[in-house]
Amino acid sequence: MIQEDEAPNYAKGLAWTLSFNVVMKVTAGVIAIFIARKLGPAEIGIFGLLSTIYILAEQMREAGLKQAYYNDNGITPIKFRTYARLSVMSGVTFGVILFLLSWPLANFFDKPQLAWSAQWAAFATFVNGLAVIPMASLHKGGRFRDVGIIETVGTVVSSLVALGLVLVGGFGFGALVVQLVLRSTIVFALAFWQQPFSVLNHDRQMARSILRICTPLVATDLLWLVYSLADQLTITKLLGTTPNGFYAQGKRILSIPSDFIFFPMVRTVAVAIGNRSTSPDDLARTFMKALCLATLLLGGVMGACAMLAKPVVLALLTEKFAATIPIFGIICLTEGSKLLGSFAGSALVASGRSKIPLFAWILPYPVAIAGIWMNWSHLSLAAIVWSFAAGMVVVNVVVITAAFRFLRPALRQLRRFAQCMAISAATTAFAYVLSFLPLTPWSVVGIAAISIPVFHALLIGTIFAKNPLAFMSLSGARRFRESL
Repeated sequence: MIQEDEAPNYAKGLAWTLSFNVVMKVTAGVIAIFIARKLGPAEIGIFGLLSTIYILAEQMREAGLKQAYYNDNGITPIKFRTYARLSVMSGVTFGVILFLLSWPLANFFDKPQLAWSAQWAAFATFVNGLAVIPMASLHKGGRFRDVGIIETVGTVVSSLVALGLVLVGGFGFGALVVQLVLRSTIVFALAFWQQPFSVLNHDRQMARSILRICTPLVATDLLWLVYSLADQLTITKLLGTTPNGFYAQGKRILSIPSDFIFFPMVRTVAVAIGNRSTSPDDLARTFMKALCLATLLLGGVMGACAMLAKPVVLALLTEKFAATIPIFGIICLTEGSKLLGSFAGSALVASGRSKIPLFAWILPYPVAIAGIWMNWSHLSLAAIVWSFAAGMVVVNVVVITAAFRFLRPALRQLRRFAQCMAISAATTAFAYVLSFLPLTPWSVVGIAAISIPVFHALLIGTIFAKNPLAFMSLSGARRFRESL
């Protein structure tokens, strides 16, 4: 039975999602870093390659169905069953494809472990296909707390099992594969318990209509995902798994703050944008609020991480991953631009302009290829990472500019966005100063973790309200939200 509120409380939903992410992302991230230190860059590099293949299969399996579901304001029981049937069929299809490709992939990368591990990843892909629409329905209906509980239980339990297998069972790479499959199974079981569904009695004509909507979304997602994952595939193929391990761990470090801040926002904003897609003014206002908030939070975090690359990497990963330091700032630039651009892409799709992100995502490929070609005679890890970063920046500047052009946000919000960029730049400069402290890595990280948020909050109050302490009160969060 579908249970959806008519007007979800998005602020409360964001608060719930943030709260669960404190447990889910931080706990899982810390465990992942500990496992990486035990296994080393070689095994982590192989799992990074498997993760790349798995994520590619996952994005293709989703087929734009979740985004189409969020933007659909006419969900009925038969349409819900139709969405669910399409998702299950997609899970079966891409699970089988990944299973059949497991041996060719293992031979292509000369990694025998990929054969059996990709087969288990194929099973996880199938299971995820069963869970997509029930989870999307819970989210669209405003049941943010239930979504948070389900995902937190799945993530934390599977991470603890993997940790136990490494510490007690003596497992290596296999423990991470167990974690992958176990999380998918737990999430599906709990989602189906909360939002059961049937794939019978669907509407074939409705299914064709949904697929027509999904087609440009699938093409865009595929271009986006192939590019997002091509960096690790390229590094592994040209330089080997150990350099990919250095790169993968740099991305994993950033996954803690980006998942904690961005993941709750994008999930909540996706629902809000979808429910307001029929009103151009409301859509533009929601997009700009999300973009400003993301610039303040993600821009400040990514900028600070880039400036503190050396102490952060040495504190979390030790000297074993010292080769991650020179590329860490580049990874920050890539991830930050990708996350900001995703809001603009979602808003353009909700406004009926899904072809703009589609064509924009053709641009980064020639940029990255040109960068690698120009450095071919002296190709290095940094050169490859810089090439992909340039392409990512280009496409997201184009998408954000197009969103400004077609959504036509108010002048006040454009000015606020400029202020948010200035605040994040100032916080980045402050982190750069802290990087020169003659202290141990953990000491620098500790001082930065305390002082940077305070500096950032004081600066926001000063710029937004001419009062550094303007938002440091019980009602500060509400007044800050209203000021965006």
